[in-house]
Amino acid sequence: MAPPSISRRKVLAGLGGLGVAGAVSGAGTYAFLTDAAASGGSIQSGTLSIDVDCRRCLVDDGVSFAIGGLDRGASGTETLTLTIETNPANLWLRTDCPPTIDRLGETLLVRLRYDGRTVESGTLSSVRRSLRRGTSLGTGCTTPGERADLDIEWELPLETPETVAGERTSLQFEFAAEQCRHVDFPDGNNPFAGTSLCDEPPECLPCGEDSGNRI
Repeated sequence: MAPPSISRRKVLAGLGGLGVAGAVSGAGTYAFLTDAAASGGSIQSGTLSIDVDCRRCLVDDGVSFAIGGLDRGASGTETLTLTIETNPANLWLRTDCPPTIDRLGETLLVRLRYDGRTVESGTLSSVRRSLRRGTSLGTGCTTPGERADLDIEWELPLETPETVAGERTSLQFEFAAEQCRHVDFPDGNNPFAGTSLCDEPPECLPCGEDSGNRI
């Protein structure tokens, strides 16, 4: 299967999204996902098209978000709506690697849910490392034209140090779809299986602080 590539089908809105998000919040802080006020696009994976709708993301060499300006104790959910057109398919996702030192990423708690089912949970950085080699979404073949949500639930623990709360990080997803008729078993072939693993973080980051694991 050819590697997935990106073709823009929708105009990326709010490229000055940091200012837009700050104005909407009314408190001088940025929203959780701040790269764009509204966006979407189409990821071409072989002969299949994966349509992506999202509220605050960029579709450009992947679906990416900027994260920063969070208040301690804040929580919320962001959603990607995915639609595979034309043929039934297995849908796959992988994440990018976190930086070696990412105090916000090692503290921010997230849970990914696809169509209501938990995919992975933990700190943002641990989720990024865990899903680097990809995972199958859903429990079988998709129905052409049917929409499904990938929810990103997030929480910054109240006890997070103020200096960490003021930092920034990011998150990027890559998707691939494989036609069900081209595989002989339900889960298909992981197109991301050969991806190199991420480097492990330092032993103590942030030192002396317990971020908890409530999600």
